[in-house]
Amino acid sequence: MIMIDRRIAALALMVAGTLPTAACAKQPGGDHAQSTVANNAQTTNPASLGAAQSSNRRDNAVGWSLQQFQQRRERKVMAADTSHDGRVSRAEFVAAMTNGKGAPAKRFTRLDRNGDGSVDRPEIDRAASKRFHRLDINGDGRLTREERKAGHASATNRGAGPADDAGE
Repeated sequence: MIMIDRRIAALALMVAGTLPTAACAKQPGGDHAQSTVANNAQTTNPASLGAAQSSNRRDNAVGWSLQQFQQRRERKVMAADTSHDGRVSRAEFVAAMTNGKGAPAKRFTRLDRNGDGSVDRPEIDRAASKRFHRLDINGDGRLTREERKAGHASATNRGAGPADDAGE
């Protein structure tokens, strides 16, 4: 019975990503593998099970830095780069951003500052930086969830929808 409980605990920790899979491998010496799994399960910090969730909560409570905000916008916009050339064409952007609010073609035009028909990382970063500073109401260099919500409400009231630039 204890052996099954240890295996279930080890499997749960392994699925959660907190226990290396090598620790669950059968080792020579019979019961040694079970004791290794049990020892690893006991020494694994239970708080680490929700580490990703708590990290996300902490980011929302403390706020995002400009760099984090830019990285999120870059990932979102560059995900539309189906040709994998490091640039997002108008067609790629419009096809990928149809689920956001606001007209994707207008959002693309605001992002494409040099008018070359595609958006690259510097253009995304420039738009994200501008948006970050507009949303950072208290000017502390961190963008909290409340500030983001207020910015979305403000954009909606302006008629732009919450996705007014930086591919949001």
